[in-house]
Amino acid sequence: MRGSWKIGTFLGIGVYLHFTFLLLLAFITWAEYSASGSAVIALGTLAFFAVFFLCLVMHEYGHALTARRFGVRTRDITLLPIGGVARLERMPDKPWQEFLVAIAGPMVNVVIAAILLAILSLVYPPAQLIHQMRSLTTVDGGGFVLNLIKVNILLVLFNMLPAFPMDGGRVLRSLLAMVLPYDRATQYAALVGKVMAGLFILEVFGFNTIPFIRGDGNFLLGFIAVFIWMGASSEARFALMKTRLHNLTVSRAMVTNFRTLSPRDTVAWVAELAASGLQQDFPVAEDGRVLGMVFHQDIQGGLLRQDPYLKVADIMRTNIPLVSSTDRLEDVFTEIIGSQLSIVPVTNRGLLVGLLPVSRLLTTPRGGGGTPGMSTGHSPATR
Repeated sequence: MRGSWKIGTFLGIGVYLHFTFLLLLAFITWAEYSASGSAVIALGTLAFFAVFFLCLVMHEYGHALTARRFGVRTRDITLLPIGGVARLERMPDKPWQEFLVAIAGPMVNVVIAAILLAILSLVYPPAQLIHQMRSLTTVDGGGFVLNLIKVNILLVLFNMLPAFPMDGGRVLRSLLAMVLPYDRATQYAALVGKVMAGLFILEVFGFNTIPFIRGDGNFLLGFIAVFIWMGASSEARFALMKTRLHNLTVSRAMVTNFRTLSPRDTVAWVAELAASGLQQDFPVAEDGRVLGMVFHQDIQGGLLRQDPYLKVADIMRTNIPLVSSTDRLEDVFTEIIGSQLSIVPVTNRGLLVGLLPVSRLLTTPRGGGGTPGMSTGHSPATR
């Protein structure tokens, strides 16, 4: 994610901090210091939120490690002001697997709260703990550990609200998908998510619609409501696209009329080729095997270096995902969209046979026959 800094790799998954998360911590520390006038109290508050966000990372690892059990890789985990985000390559295909992946995160926080509560029960009498836990929404004056228990419980309750893209929305979708088609289950779950977003907006304006949330004047809650609404809409569109691509292969949508580049071609010549308007992004290949891709922005960047002898090998991207012409479109859809590339090479038995524009994934019609406007034949670049 743009604007993020990597803080480490744990269990094979990179963990990133978004710059807005650091701004949030700075704001919290400044606000606490302004209110109390004590640097010690401000630093204590900062330490509390740092530990709390460590709990968020553990929450996301609950999702990631459970998904790994079902063969789903997690690209990375990013900490944002609204929480953590684990970017899974895809959700498991089976509803019960999605249910377990979605529920795993909140269960981590349940375990954390239970362990901390068990430790406190060895120190404080049960009556005192019960009295302190009566108000979940008050997380001050109760001690560091007790407040950490409360925020973990609140995190579970909040995440289990049936609203995409939160865990509760995915749990709801997985349960519905056990008895309904996947796209219809997603549509219903997305609708519930939009209703929840509307309730959050009402909370911002002082209507007490959700028991354990008080959002009067809390514009962060309003931001979360917008995030939920957009996430629900995006998830619904995503499900419809996957349904439309069902049982179609990559060969159904790939382009076969294109030019290839040699790594020894000059960037200046490639720029002239791109200026013709026939093609903007080019695969780089030798003997039919893909070496990389050169995109329009790479060509422009190369020209800025003002080196007439600059070669394609100097600007091409080599970490490009490859798809096979026999792959199912619905299987590669998530990976291609997640790559944020406009086009990817298509191979067959290791040899370049086509290009798959992302736009084709969004417009490929269902059914047999060729894609409208698809060209045939392969034209390598020649000078």
